[in-house]
Amino acid sequence: MAGGPCDVRHFPFAIGRSSTCDFRIEEEGVWEQHLRILVHATNGFLLSVQPDAIAAVNGQLVREAVLRNGDIVSMGGSQFRFLLGPTRQRGFKWREYATWVALGALCLGQVALIYWLMSS
Repeated sequence: MAGGPCDVRHFPFAIGRSSTCDFRIEEEGVWEQHLRILVHATNGFLLSVQPDAIAAVNGQLVREAVLRNGDIVSMGGSQFRFLLGPTRQRGFKWREYATWVALGALCLGQVALIYWLMSS
């Protein structure tokens, strides 16, 4: 999977050599359970490095770090870029259509009212 994306669907997300990890990396310097990515209520995505393991975010050694879109995480002989996926907007076509119909009906109602007041 070198150079390819990995979609994360659940948290915590474990990365390491172990077969129990959600994402396996078999590089030199990568521990069995090297790090985890968690969702923190106030900070967003939190990278937590396991005891005795070493990892860096954007070249800075960390034990814990808040991940931002585009951060580069290095561990052992590998590195990856943390990216947020594109957002998907739900279709609002029917709401837009209903809004235009309502505006048209309002305009016709005002024209009819003006015509009625002018003819009285």
